[in-house]
Amino acid sequence: MAAIARVVLIFLTLAAVADTALADSAVERPQVIASEKCQRIFTRYKQEFRPLFFVVSEDGELCLFNYCRNACRQNNQRNRALLRCERMSEKKCFVYAAYGQIIAPDLIDLQ
Repeated sequence: MAAIARVVLIFLTLAAVADTALADSAVERPQVIASEKCQRIFTRYKQEFRPLFFVVSEDGELCLFNYCRNACRQNNQRNRALLRCERMSEKKCFVYAAYGQIIAPDLIDLQ
Protein backbone atom coordinates (compact mmCIF):
# COMPACT_ATOMS: atom_id res chain seq x y z
CA MET A 1 0.00 0.00 0.00
CA ALA A 2 2.87 2.38 0.82
CA ALA A 3 4.41 1.73 -2.59
CA ILE A 4 1.16 2.70 -4.31
CA ALA A 5 0.99 5.88 -2.24
CA ARG A 6 4.56 6.78 -3.29
CA VAL A 7 3.75 6.17 -6.96
CA VAL A 8 0.64 8.36 -6.69
CA LEU A 9 2.64 11.11 -4.94
CA ILE A 10 5.34 11.02 -7.64
CA PHE A 11 2.70 11.11 -10.37
CA LEU A 12 0.93 14.09 -8.78
CA THR A 13 4.22 15.97 -8.37
CA LEU A 14 5.17 15.38 -12.01
CA ALA A 15 1.69 16.39 -13.14
CA ALA A 16 1.93 19.62 -11.13
CA VAL A 17 5.31 20.46 -12.68
CA ALA A 18 4.02 19.74 -16.19
CA ASP A 19 0.88 21.80 -15.56
CA THR A 20 2.93 24.70 -14.23
CA ALA A 21 5.31 24.53 -17.19
CA LEU A 22 2.42 24.57 -19.65
CA ALA A 23 0.71 27.46 -17.89
CA ASP A 24 3.92 29.48 -17.79
CA SER A 25 4.87 28.71 -21.39
CA ALA A 26 1.69 30.47 -22.52
CA VAL A 27 2.72 33.70 -20.76
CA GLU A 28 4.77 36.13 -22.79
CA ARG A 29 7.88 36.95 -20.77
CA PRO A 30 10.55 39.58 -21.27
CA GLN A 31 14.24 38.76 -21.15
CA VAL A 32 15.28 39.55 -17.58
CA ILE A 33 18.77 40.49 -16.45
CA ALA A 34 19.14 39.17 -12.91
CA SER A 35 20.85 41.10 -10.19
CA GLU A 36 23.77 39.51 -8.32
CA LYS A 37 21.49 39.20 -5.31
CA CYS A 38 19.04 37.11 -7.38
CA GLN A 39 21.87 34.84 -8.44
CA ARG A 40 22.78 34.25 -4.77
CA ILE A 41 19.14 33.59 -3.91
CA PHE A 42 18.84 31.07 -6.75
CA THR A 43 21.88 29.22 -5.40
CA ARG A 44 20.11 28.95 -2.03
CA TYR A 45 16.92 27.79 -3.77
CA LYS A 46 18.77 24.93 -5.48
CA GLN A 47 20.16 23.80 -2.10
CA GLU A 48 16.78 23.56 -0.36
CA PHE A 49 15.53 20.09 0.54
CA ARG A 50 12.05 20.64 -0.90
CA PRO A 51 12.06 23.74 -3.11
CA LEU A 52 8.72 24.82 -4.53
CA PHE A 53 8.71 27.94 -6.72
CA PHE A 54 11.40 30.48 -7.61
CA VAL A 55 10.00 33.73 -8.97
CA VAL A 56 11.67 36.83 -10.39
CA SER A 57 10.42 40.36 -11.03
CA GLU A 58 10.47 41.70 -14.58
CA ASP A 59 13.32 44.08 -13.76
CA GLY A 60 15.44 41.28 -12.22
CA GLU A 61 15.87 43.14 -8.94
CA LEU A 62 13.62 40.97 -6.77
CA CYS A 63 13.74 37.19 -6.60
CA LEU A 64 12.22 34.97 -3.99
CA PHE A 65 11.27 31.36 -3.45
CA ASN A 66 9.17 29.19 -1.24
CA TYR A 67 9.85 25.68 -0.01
CA CYS A 68 8.31 22.95 2.07
CA ARG A 69 9.91 22.26 5.45
CA ASN A 70 7.92 19.18 6.44
CA ALA A 71 4.57 17.88 5.29
CA CYS A 72 3.13 21.08 3.90
CA ARG A 73 0.15 21.99 1.84
CA GLN A 74 1.19 22.90 -1.65
CA ASN A 75 -2.13 24.43 -2.65
CA ASN A 76 -1.65 27.77 -4.37
CA GLN A 77 2.08 27.99 -3.52
CA ARG A 78 2.81 29.16 -7.08
CA ASN A 79 0.26 31.97 -6.85
CA ARG A 80 1.39 32.90 -3.35
CA ALA A 81 4.99 33.29 -4.52
CA LEU A 82 3.92 35.38 -7.53
CA LEU A 83 1.63 37.62 -5.48
CA ARG A 84 4.28 38.16 -2.81
CA CYS A 85 6.86 39.06 -5.46
CA GLU A 86 4.48 41.45 -7.23
CA ARG A 87 3.43 43.08 -3.95
CA MET A 88 7.06 43.58 -2.86
CA SER A 89 8.47 44.70 -6.22
CA GLU A 90 5.40 46.50 -7.57
CA LYS A 91 6.25 44.87 -10.89
CA LYS A 92 5.08 41.83 -12.86
CA CYS A 93 6.74 38.60 -11.70
CA PHE A 94 7.37 35.29 -13.42
CA VAL A 95 8.04 31.72 -12.33
CA TYR A 96 11.57 30.67 -13.28
CA ALA A 97 11.71 27.28 -11.51
CA ALA A 98 9.24 24.85 -9.99
CA TYR A 99 10.03 22.00 -7.60
CA GLY A 100 13.74 22.50 -8.20
CA GLN A 101 13.46 22.33 -12.02
CA ILE A 102 13.99 25.32 -14.31
CA ILE A 103 10.81 25.75 -16.35
CA ALA A 104 11.59 29.04 -18.09
CA PRO A 105 15.25 28.84 -19.23
CA ASP A 106 14.70 31.61 -21.77
CA LEU A 107 13.54 34.03 -19.07
CA ILE A 108 16.83 34.56 -17.27
CA ASP A 109 20.27 32.98 -17.12
CA LEU A 110 20.80 31.93 -13.52
CA GLN A 111 22.31 28.49 -14.04
